[in-house]
Amino acid sequence: MGFANMAKNIKKYLHYVMSFLSIIMVFVSAHALAEPGENQWKTHKNKNNIVIRYRQYQNSELLDINACLKTRGTPHQALEFLTYPKFIKHWLDNLESISLIEQITPSRNIMSSTFSGMFLVKPRQAFVYSKISVSNDGIITINQQDAGSKYKAEKGYIRVNLIRAAWQISPAQDSHIDICYSVVADPQGNIPQWLANRVALGSLNKTLRNVQHQFKPTNNSL
Repeated sequence: MGFANMAKNIKKYLHYVMSFLSIIMVFVSAHALAEPGENQWKTHKNKNNIVIRYRQYQNSELLDINACLKTRGTPHQALEFLTYPKFIKHWLDNLESISLIEQITPSRNIMSSTFSGMFLVKPRQAFVYSKISVSNDGIITINQQDAGSKYKAEKGYIRVNLIRAAWQISPAQDSHIDICYSVVADPQGNIPQWLANRVALGSLNKTLRNVQHQFKPTNNSL
């Protein structure tokens, strides 16, 4: 009986130790993300044709994030996939709803997006102005920025301030394209910035994986 109790106590002690170490590791990695420095790019992920990098944005605690994906397809196919709400609602991570507020011109619009909350993170809402342009070498760019302070978040949501963002779709070799997304956004609210940064990196990773799995152009259109 004494041996059984001792084993039970040791197991409980090890559980507490592992929980404590897990908490320490979260804070250590969070400190590494938020640590100011030379403003050099750091790699968050480089696997399965997805590369995600980040660096400190100016002198703030915000992150400047750049993520790229190589996949089959054409720039115009990817443009449709990345801009139509019927597709966006399936690949954008944590999205609750997306709606068109104003179609200013065929290449410019304003959209509203709401995102569900999670542990320690309240629901968010973003208002995004987008402008599409095409260069002479076939590169498609979707420049995005906050649509302006006149758009207020719905009750129960915290408004995101989109400082800048852009999708860039570039033709590559062998019927492939490079899809890259860069973003700097302030989630606002009371969420600790280190936690917001980790959520942003994880969410962008899931988003690109969704794009990778769902964007399947037919061979006849390549």
